[in-house]
Amino acid sequence: GTTAVLNPVALGRGVTAFVSARGAGFLPKARKAFNELLAGDEVVEAHSVAGDDCYLIKVRTDTIASLNTLVSRLTSQPLGLTTRTTIVMETFCEKVGGIDLAGAR
Repeated sequence: GTTAVLNPVALGRGVTAFVSARGAGFLPKARKAFNELLAGDEVVEAHSVAGDDCYLIKVRTDTIASLNTLVSRLTSQPLGLTTRTTIVMETFCEKVGGIDLAGAR
């Protein structure tokens, strides 16, 4: 197969963040809202994790304001998740399909 790797900064996605989220199980309306959020192009990865948090979500946005909007979607109803956001200051190593994205800058 062929993999196209695009530089997120060139696409206007210069803000990378990891959002840790936790909350009670999802009712059907919340599950639908969560799946819609994950289908958005700002969400790069989403994982169910062990420990204090339930989910670890990697996102790329164009601005801090759009990151705030995304986090607000997680914390407002119907999701109502508690979140902790870590904004990436500098990436030293990031690999996709065996390609080091951090070295491509």
